[in-house]
Amino acid sequence: MEMFHQLSKSPSAVLPYLAEMDLFAKMNPVIEKIEKLDDNRYRVHEKMKMGPVFHRVSYPMTLEIDPTIPKVEYHAVISGMAHIYITMILSGDHSHCQVQETIRFRSFLPLFFMIKSIFIKQHRILFENIDQAG
Repeated sequence: MEMFHQLSKSPSAVLPYLAEMDLFAKMNPVIEKIEKLDDNRYRVHEKMKMGPVFHRVSYPMTLEIDPTIPKVEYHAVISGMAHIYITMILSGDHSHCQVQETIRFRSFLPLFFMIKSIFIKQHRILFENIDQAG
């Protein structure tokens, strides 16, 4: 799945919100906290509404950053059953940024069709929050 996000900040202003996990957690509407495990590994704690009830989940995530492109890659393993790979490539100039987001999902269960709409909604909010951040 591929999405594009337009922001009124430069790529260098957007990158910290995607690469620094304390800022990323503040902008993400479902993340409650992120704990650092080692250099590029984290434990992410989320709370999201699925239907009428809230669901909490925590999972390990690795983070790879290439500031020369600039690009951020996340790999999360949810409950040992699903691998989620997210790549965000930033482009633009001093007054705007386009983020090309690619999400790949690998699981033996047919879960992606259920969570695709969650990704679309939550990542739209994530990038709106980043765009409005001081």
